[in-house]
Amino acid sequence: MSTVMLDQIAKRLDAIRQSLRWALWAHSLWYSGAIDDDLRARVGRSEAQHAVGRAGAILHQGAILSLTRAWDGKKGTGSLPALATQLRLAAKNASVLQLIAAARGDDGRRRFAVDANRLADRIDQETAGEEVKALARLRHEFLAHARFDAPEAAGRWAEVGDERKLLERTVPLVDELYLLVH
Repeated sequence: MSTVMLDQIAKRLDAIRQSLRWALWAHSLWYSGAIDDDLRARVGRSEAQHAVGRAGAILHQGAILSLTRAWDGKKGTGSLPALATQLRLAAKNASVLQLIAAARGDDGRRRFAVDANRLADRIDQETAGEEVKALARLRHEFLAHARFDAPEAAGRWAEVGDERKLLERTVPLVDELYLLVH
């Protein structure tokens, strides 16, 4: 059971890292074009302006969709909230801790339990944050579903820059998770 649990954690983390790589790639391409005033002025005078504008919008949407996929709270998904649940279970599982102790020693076992709970708490904290909620609302109500009669829900709408802020906090968190698991 312990190796299966650790394998599941590693597979879930791999799926999260894949979503995050796509989000970083799409966001960096979109952002570099969005801030280059000279490029936008040249494209604005060309016949390609609509195609370039649409490509930028698609990249931006792709970044948001990939980032929100990593933060989706559904069970059974390759998401950070689902990983937090697994980390807490692993930190309490005696056979997992024995396996970690065999590989890393008693100090490594203790560190794994403490770090797994600490990182799970960080995931919970971020999941409850403004950017995650606002970007999830944008995804659910307009990107993933064509919702025309969106009721006024509690919370704010996503703003340009929310995805960058969330990416900047997600990358180091996923790096720490990778070091914990591997």
